[in-house]
Amino acid sequence: MTQALYVPAAAEHLHQRLPDLSDPETARRLTAALPAVVRMLDDLQVNRSQQARLLDLSERTLQRALQGDLPKRLSVDQFTRMSLVTGIYKALRILFVGEASKAWLTRPNGRRTLNGQRPLDYMLSGGIPAMLTVRQLLDADRSGQFGDAAAEDRARAAKVSVRVVEG
Repeated sequence: MTQALYVPAAAEHLHQRLPDLSDPETARRLTAALPAVVRMLDDLQVNRSQQARLLDLSERTLQRALQGDLPKRLSVDQFTRMSLVTGIYKALRILFVGEASKAWLTRPNGRRTLNGQRPLDYMLSGGIPAMLTVRQLLDADRSGQFGDAAAEDRARAAKVSVRVVEG
């Protein structure tokens, strides 16, 4: 089986400036994404209590945000958590189809890093470092590196031929 791998002509994102989270307008704009992040977690079958823990917010704050009453200010940690959830959601939607993408967080996972735990439980107990690890595992899978996958899984992935398409 041959798969096409798209390689962008320029890596523009490498030269982008980081957002200034101390700027009130930037903070307001990023806070406005909270309802979308909550809906992503809903789609991934994460309940409200778990969402609150992942995002380091109260359940009441999440519910109010869904009704349009956004928090006045979020912390850098909370923005980081929102960003990680967004990246995890995107990676799952790219890697898996339909219900498989929705259930991945809630199924036990044999990856060495996760040691049989559900990725959701791993992130709930480990906070931002664990969320970052899950994001990195999924990004490695997306790039064909398969991070800490078992040797037989890496060997199977190595047999897939890839055709590079420049953009």
